[in-house]
Amino acid sequence: MFKPEVSADHEDYDLGILTRHHQCFSPFPFTYREIADEAHLGVLTWVMEITPPASMKPFRNTMCHELNEQDKDFVLRMMKLDPRTRTRDLLADAWFRSF
Repeated sequence: MFKPEVSADHEDYDLGILTRHHQCFSPFPFTYREIADEAHLGVLTWVMEITPPASMKPFRNTMCHELNEQDKDFVLRMMKLDPRTRTRDLLADAWFRSF
């Protein structure tokens, strides 16, 4: 899903992963300011600025019968980048508690 256009040993590989993640699950959370240094925040900001809006469709390759809106919403919450709130939010979610 996040396979960048360059090989794993290429210097832009990590940037490619961040870019693909942003396209699918953007934006990067503001809470990153609490855990990332200025250099990393600069890279995240740059990725968000250069990503074309047309590429920001996380489920563009799925069909309605494969994943309904409630499931899509839950998947997006699972992919939250900030781990400090992700687990708590998921466990409290009605979708998760319905099983």
